[in-house]
Amino acid sequence: MIPVDHPFWTVLLGVFGALFGSFLNVVVYRLPLGLSVVRPGSRCGACGTAIAPWNNVPVLSWLLLRGRAACCGAPFSVRYPLVEAATTGLSVALWLRFAMPFGGEPPTTPVALAGWALTFTFACVLLAVALIDLDTLRIPDVLSLPLIPLGILAAWAIGPAIHVTVEQSLLGLLIGGGTLLVITYGYFALTGREGMGLGDYRLMAGVGAWLGWQSLLFLLMASAIQGLIFAAIVKLFRLERHLPGLDDPDPVGFRDPEAAAPVPPPESAEAQPAAPLQEVDAVPPAAPQGARPAAAPPLAVPFGPFIALAALEWLLFEPTLMQLLDHWLYGGLAR
Repeated sequence: MIPVDHPFWTVLLGVFGALFGSFLNVVVYRLPLGLSVVRPGSRCGACGTAIAPWNNVPVLSWLLLRGRAACCGAPFSVRYPLVEAATTGLSVALWLRFAMPFGGEPPTTPVALAGWALTFTFACVLLAVALIDLDTLRIPDVLSLPLIPLGILAAWAIGPAIHVTVEQSLLGLLIGGGTLLVITYGYFALTGREGMGLGDYRLMAGVGAWLGWQSLLFLLMASAIQGLIFAAIVKLFRLERHLPGLDDPDPVGFRDPEAAAPVPPPESAEAQPAAPLQEVDAVPPAAPQGARPAAAPPLAVPFGPFIALAALEWLLFEPTLMQLLDHWLYGGLAR
């Protein structure tokens, strides 16, 4: 078998990561709509034409076509190539994480491939969850719940490589999910408002099962801080219109913000009768004098993307972060 340190593996898994990123774009767009992620194949979102394979090369096709569909010239969101580039980088980074561990002996090729396969699956689920939550303020259980058994399986199969035992995985599941569940119901009891969705605690339970209880303090701190920074940026630059509202059922992330929504053609004169003149030309009633303007809805910032981001940071940089936590917080008792 090809040695674990041969460049062949880095190139092969980088290409695989880009191809999988193209599929991940399909999952993120179709899953919230209840559509099959397998059939039909990739199609133009504007005209429905099937995308030819040579126009579906990750990243390169978007660049060569200048961000527009080859069939009708409709704009394609820049998020498509960014997701493909992200999965490429994650695939390569995770391979190097296992094939060339810092301060340790390189494993055999099969062991490194097994570690890469499991953690790359975990990373791609986190990326999909983050994007869907950004689009819809919802985390699909079909993605978050399987993380729990997969995390326990990973602790059993490759635990020494990711520094997580089965016991630590089970504690991470219970403490991680339980902490967010208490926060969710506690905030609702105090304020009468929903501050965090139930999907967040299920996601944290899955992440805790993967990364162990020793990661939870970092995950909670990093996700909260990064979420606050994101909310401040949204407020500062007035980007609220780019985020979904709490009552918006449709995903928005892959739509071009400047593109007008398609107008369906009328079916027939009988099926589409003209509206009465008084309804067409009606002027909305003026607000009563002295009435206060309606208060703007509170900013809804999804928490799932920041749990996912913190989990990826821990997954990639765990040795360094663990040393910092051991030294500054845990006093060397975390392991």
